[in-house]
Amino acid sequence: MAASRLTQDILPPDVFDALSPDHIAPVVGWLSHEDCQDTGSVVEAAGGWAGKYRWERSVGAVLRNPSTGLVSLEDVREGWVNVVDMANSEYPESTNQATMDIVGRLQQSLPNQTDPTKPQTVMDAVGFTSEPYYFTYTFKDLILYALGVGVSTTDDNGLRFLYENHEDFSALPTFGVIPAMSGLDGLITGKVPGLEIELMNVLHGEQYMKILRPLPTSARLSNTYKIQDVMDKGTGMVLLVEIETRDENDEVIMINQNSIFVRGSGGFDGPRTSEHVTPVIAAPTRSPDRSLATKTNRDQAALYRLSGDVNPLHIDPSFAAMGGFETPILHGLCSYAIAVRHVIQAFCAGDPTAVKEVKARFSSTVLPGQTVQTNMWLQGDRVVFDCLVKETGKTCLSGGWVRINNNSNSKL
Repeated sequence: MAASRLTQDILPPDVFDALSPDHIAPVVGWLSHEDCQDTGSVVEAAGGWAGKYRWERSVGAVLRNPSTGLVSLEDVREGWVNVVDMANSEYPESTNQATMDIVGRLQQSLPNQTDPTKPQTVMDAVGFTSEPYYFTYTFKDLILYALGVGVSTTDDNGLRFLYENHEDFSALPTFGVIPAMSGLDGLITGKVPGLEIELMNVLHGEQYMKILRPLPTSARLSNTYKIQDVMDKGTGMVLLVEIETRDENDEVIMINQNSIFVRGSGGFDGPRTSEHVTPVIAAPTRSPDRSLATKTNRDQAALYRLSGDVNPLHIDPSFAAMGGFETPILHGLCSYAIAVRHVIQAFCAGDPTAVKEVKARFSSTVLPGQTVQTNMWLQGDRVVFDCLVKETGKTCLSGGWVRINNNSNSKL
């Protein structure tokens, strides 16, 4: 975009001069240069500024009716909200990639995946694998998450997680639960055969994460979840969900395992245990080697939910009451992240890349404004921990452990 004689009498002189063709000719020259490897792109240039466009596409929705195999006007109407939802948009880099993504989604929706004449049960969910869902983030998302789990500029190493120009700016390892959780809505929207779940009955039971490579400070990650098992606990059921996260080179960088308890959904004569469960570790009976505490903010849940977990249980008093809680509660994964921060501070010399695995059980609720105290015991290459609410003495996280890389700067 450049000024010409056609606009000379319209634009102010300084603006006209700033938009001289002289400012865009070098951009055109570079695009033509043999050293420029960029091709197949749309580049906008004006006044000495240049920027690249890229295609953005919503995840979309398969509109075909599963019973007829056809698409009706009504099917389009019902699915349109997902067609235009750009919340987790993706950026195809080629026509081939865009086409293969669509083919994958269509394959997932084919009606012959299950026998339509056979009644579905919750055990039919075992083995279900989702289509890939994508999560794009920048340094701003890392900073917002860090604030959401209580990091302060007054903390030792706090700027490492709050200032993008810090020499060691890093993602907290627990940020890895955010991209993994971003596509789990399929568990409650009928995408998984045999599952009919009400959001108000869902509680997070346990969380395990394995970090194969530290998270980059900005990325577009692809995630796929698989139902590893379904366990019958009588009063409810437990979904064991494994989420695999891959980077832009299609390399697995993180694995999460969520144990999700669904109240009132038990009694289907399913197994009570599973070989796939990553076990917790009971805390020693001796005094802790280290104890650290963080007082949460009254608006901690309101801040944490901006990272993606927008369950109204954590913000809406009426919804919390429907779930049996007197007031909105803090996200369990927020307490989980606070505990890992304590371990990093106490045993890793502030180095988040030392953390390789984390496991914990959510035992009771924390209210925004309460204090989370983490008691820690060193056992080999693991730090075993429990967390309690200091104001009440109740344990909120139990059986927790963090495996730390002995080759790091940790204090093992």
